[in-house]
Amino acid sequence: MVLPFFIGALNIVNKTLINQIEGYIQKHSDAQFSHGMCPECSDELYGKEDWYIEMKNEKKQKNNDFIHCSYSISKIAD
Repeated sequence: MVLPFFIGALNIVNKTLINQIEGYIQKHSDAQFSHGMCPECSDELYGKEDWYIEMKNEKKQKNNDFIHCSYSISKIAD
């Protein structure tokens, strides 16, 4: 089991306590932790950075290419 942990929340709470809780749970179960960040917080933290804007534009372009390709294939199948 993977337990998602919102990385933004870690800035609010005591990190030592969080590490102790994670360690205890991992030691006494098969759980693993995944640390991530929601898109809204990523935008808030990095939204004005050139590298971040470029990365988001590239991702958007890839998604648009995939959608266009999927649409073309489905039209051919009809």
